[in-house]
Amino acid sequence: MVAGTGGLGKTQLAIEYAHRFGSTYTGGVYWVEADLGLIAMITQISGPAGIEVDTRAEEGEQVAQLWCELNSRDLPCLVILDNFPENVKLRPYLPTSGRLHTIVTTRRQDLAHAAVRLTALSMEEGVRLLNSGDRQFGDAAGELGERLGGLPLALELAKSYLNYRKNVSIPVLLDEIKAAGEMSVLGEFRSEYRDQLPSGHEQDIASTFQLSWDIAPEPAKQLLRLMGELAPAVVPKRLLRTILNLPEQPPLRGELNKGLDELVRLSLAQMQSAPLNELAPLRLVARGN
Repeated sequence: MVAGTGGLGKTQLAIEYAHRFGSTYTGGVYWVEADLGLIAMITQISGPAGIEVDTRAEEGEQVAQLWCELNSRDLPCLVILDNFPENVKLRPYLPTSGRLHTIVTTRRQDLAHAAVRLTALSMEEGVRLLNSGDRQFGDAAGELGERLGGLPLALELAKSYLNYRKNVSIPVLLDEIKAAGEMSVLGEFRSEYRDQLPSGHEQDIASTFQLSWDIAPEPAKQLLRLMGELAPAVVPKRLLRTILNLPEQPPLRGELNKGLDELVRLSLAQMQSAPLNELAPLRLVARGN
């Protein structure tokens, strides 16, 4: 189990594990949006696995049929239950035996299962992250790290923003964050995610996302909107090209690659080399071809 507040990298950690070790799970790797419920889990696993489940049976019986069929294949499988919700019992979602391994990502802190608990970065770690790009800000980065609550994703976005706009200093960025925090759309963000982010930092974190979005070129925004609809599933670049009706072009001239390059520069996307390079927001992992 990977536990922690929003934005600490729980989903990204699960994605990274699946990419690094997925080949050892010869029975398949199954990504489940756990907050959608048991029936959604059954559908998200049974379809790709080619398993027929009696949909007339009770939920518990359908789950038992699913695990029984996967176990009968005698191949190791990995089930990733992403964003497991509050106030829901975990046991009905877990395989009871066999060669089925499970990773659970959740904001909950009350589950007794063995867990990797992610925390916000310390002041020193935040400064180190902000200084890890092309520009060096020294100890001045500490104020920005504190402002963003040590949240790794927000700090990564801020670092990339400062490296993208090289004429902007940390004091100027802090002023921009303060100004952006007055926007009504950020008020809605704070209201929806207040319990999922480090306490007291909802406005500044939302503003950091907004600033990165504002300076992204329109073609890159179009790509991000599309990938947001497909999250958290991984998305081959060829699928994006097909949906957007983009022609095959040399890499240096291709509209798709240019848009993805801009998203990567702003840390709104993360590119990995083939065959693991796939796309999934907010840390979009881009796949080639």
